[in-house]
Amino acid sequence: MGDLYTPNMFARTDRYTQSNYHQFLLRKQVGKRVNTSFDYTWQSKNNTLTEAVWLNIPESRVLDTVRFETYQRLNTVAYPELDHAYSSETGKGYAITLDKNVCKQFEIEGGYASIDTSQTILTQEFLSTSLGLSVNGDSYGIGNRYFVRPVVKLTPYLEATGYYTHGSGTPASPYDLIWNHQAIQAGLNFNMKKAIFHKPAAQ
Repeated sequence: MGDLYTPNMFARTDRYTQSNYHQFLLRKQVGKRVNTSFDYTWQSKNNTLTEAVWLNIPESRVLDTVRFETYQRLNTVAYPELDHAYSSETGKGYAITLDKNVCKQFEIEGGYASIDTSQTILTQEFLSTSLGLSVNGDSYGIGNRYFVRPVVKLTPYLEATGYYTHGSGTPASPYDLIWNHQAIQAGLNFNMKKAIFHKPAAQ
């Protein structure tokens, strides 16, 4: 993984001889009902296990799918620029996501996530951690959060999407400067491939 504040690939050429990220993932699918995965990740001396299970249950009529994800950081890690003067503890978290296809044009998913505040260690920058920045997914943020994501299919290749999240016992300042207690987002997803190749190819 490259430096957080240096996204330019050419500015990181001196890093090409270094390796700070290893990942091993196992996945098992059981029919069309269950999909599971187990992941071990090593990043800058940090060891993390991640497990997930996805269930397909459209016959319930209440939900179409359920996804449960969890992780465990296994060791205490110091920040490189501070030697061992400051370190981040072990931690764990989880998220559960429920999905329902209401009709062909409307889908909605929502859930709850609990991510420990020390997850910011993955940025490997003390300043980032002090501010509460994280490389964790936007949907989950840090702390305990409810979230809802509706999707409206306007055409076969254009979707309108929204996202709402509400913190529940979120971390105190200064983390709340970065992660708002509530947040609303909206946008459009355009699938260029479907727009150009909207008809199936001749067999």
